[in-house]
Amino acid sequence: MAVKGFRFWLLWFGLGVSTLVWADTPNFKMALIIDDMGHNVQRGRKAINLPVPLTLAFLPNRHFTRALAKYGHNKGQEVIVHLPMENASGFPLGELGLTRNLNPEQRQQILLEAISAVPYAVGLNNHLGSELTRHREVMDWLMGELKLRDLYFIDSATTVESVALQAAQDIGLPVLRRHVFLDNQLTAAELDRQFQRAIRIGQKQGQVVVIAHPHPETLAFLAMRLPLAKQYDSVEFVQVSDMLAHQLPHLAAQIAAAKQAKTQPSSLAN
Repeated sequence: MAVKGFRFWLLWFGLGVSTLVWADTPNFKMALIIDDMGHNVQRGRKAINLPVPLTLAFLPNRHFTRALAKYGHNKGQEVIVHLPMENASGFPLGELGLTRNLNPEQRQQILLEAISAVPYAVGLNNHLGSELTRHREVMDWLMGELKLRDLYFIDSATTVESVALQAAQDIGLPVLRRHVFLDNQLTAAELDRQFQRAIRIGQKQGQVVVIAHPHPETLAFLAMRLPLAKQYDSVEFVQVSDMLAHQLPHLAAQIAAAKQAKTQPSSLAN
């Protein structure tokens, strides 16, 4: 519970960040998504063990994806697929990436392989995708496939021209759009600035979707800042499915059942 009518200066001595934090603000929900999971086991574990509910977006077929997804699920965190998609800059996607030049059979195969590569996935968001998410025909196909499999979608909003949100809404697929990228720049001042921006959006709209990555700088910042946000900024941290539950009431029950499914042993267990 926030302490009302109180304010203080937070001085992060090691990194030189000063932030004025107000406590007399209305409660709001923040869904924090950690992208690019699966590359590094130590950073992955640190992300999973951050002291709030998280949504973990795993790249398919990375070396530690399966083990970390199982570990995160066993820790009560939510797991989704972080699907590589064609981007305007030409960054490589790996073997499980969606592009415009694939035929329907190839698209289907890649999507199914990506979903099966991430245990316990209940949704999907785009990795890169500044080119592919502009194309309505592909987005209509993708949202239809996700709806058939009871998976939600998060538009990472890597381009202002993305039509993914509208495509999902048009068929009634549970969907949200990213508001803030926390760590495009990894200086302490910029991490703090983007977190404060997220707080302002949440206070105004009642909820905010934030995407971050398991960089050492980001993890150190979040380990310090998240407990303070809960106590002094009236932030209620939730997983994406909790924020989406009002869109389709049956979604919450489906995901709750998936979370209660028998967990599998993880090689990363404590």
